[in-house]
Amino acid sequence: AQLGHILRDKLVQENIDLSEPPYTNSDTVLCSTSLTALAMRFAEELKTHFLDVLQGLEELWMMARSNDICSDMCRSLSQGVYGRSQTSYYGYPQHYF
Repeated sequence: AQLGHILRDKLVQENIDLSEPPYTNSDTVLCSTSLTALAMRFAEELKTHFLDVLQGLEELWMMARSNDICSDMCRSLSQGVYGRSQTSYYGYPQHYF
């Protein structure tokens, strides 16, 4: 759980949005090469296991994609009241983990 918070905070600090390229391609599919490279860098910086970081980033990617899709739907239904600009976590829920 703690690693998830740390990863989310690092993504926010570095302005990384996993729901955007290079982590998501134009077909809204995960780009595993880019996510793997990011996981390798974060694992080294955090001095922790690569596979744990990769799994955490994959979970955050799924949440970011879900929130991005929900934000798009809410924007179209309510003229942006619930749009992405409401969060400072780039689609990652503040309560994650």
